[in-house]
Amino acid sequence: MDELIFNASNGSFQAGEHFKISRHTTLDELISCFADHRLKFINHENGWLHVNVRNVRFGEYWFSFLFYYFEGLLIEIDFGANDQEVVCSWDGWSETEEMRCLKLYENWLYKQTGTIETHFPWGRIGAYYDSKMGGSVIRLQYK
Repeated sequence: MDELIFNASNGSFQAGEHFKISRHTTLDELISCFADHRLKFINHENGWLHVNVRNVRFGEYWFSFLFYYFEGLLIEIDFGANDQEVVCSWDGWSETEEMRCLKLYENWLYKQTGTIETHFPWGRIGAYYDSKMGGSVIRLQYK
């Protein structure tokens, strides 16, 4: 599988010829990008729609994504990567492991952008640990 590449000049992702995600990606296009994966939709009935997809392989990593749409526009993407498929369970959770994930995310961001926290004309991207949520994430927010 192709490696996931982040384009810092416009805030888009690409992996190979057929996987492209940007602030202009419609819900139908998103569904098409993940045609081979199980998507979970959460409609909040107030204009917000969240789309979750797990265990998408790009290069050496397994990625999970949470896409935030508001009134049909892609506003934010939270995602993470692991060197193995993610099993949804709290059984193996530890803060030490989350700190390892945060470091992995910071390294991935640095490799892609040259820094771990960046602001751009299109928005921003950074790696974060949320102790209340109990997890680490890379968060991309479009303006």
